[in-house]
Amino acid sequence: MTTNFPQPQYPTTKLLVAIAVTGLALLALWWGIRDAAQLTPEVYRGGVLGLLVATAGHLAGTLVGSALAPSKGAASAYLASTAARFILTPILAVLVSSFLPVKAQPLLVGAATGYLLILVADIGTMLKAMKQPGSSTR
Repeated sequence: MTTNFPQPQYPTTKLLVAIAVTGLALLALWWGIRDAAQLTPEVYRGGVLGLLVATAGHLAGTLVGSALAPSKGAASAYLASTAARFILTPILAVLVSSFLPVKAQPLLVGAATGYLLILVADIGTMLKAMKQPGSSTR
């Protein structure tokens, strides 16, 4: 006997909000650490740019997943979204460090840290949405 369960929808809006909120929280945390750790302006700017790059990579990857979701389903679209983020974030970091006068090391550390922390929030959001089959998660 085959039972057809409704497939969960790709939660584009929830993912975009989770990424934006987490990115802003990380920027606020970095701003708070600046004085306590006595960061130089170059290191601070590099970290900010790295966090912005990570946030942009996640946002772009989510939009890739959203575009694929209608034809591939939410789970496959999320996998493609994760792959896109994994590829886009370091490419964006290298481009930013090449074109802007900023130290590469703080930018790359900020991008890697931001990528991983935003990914945790993103995975939590997606898992919560996947547990609610058939409900509108947009």
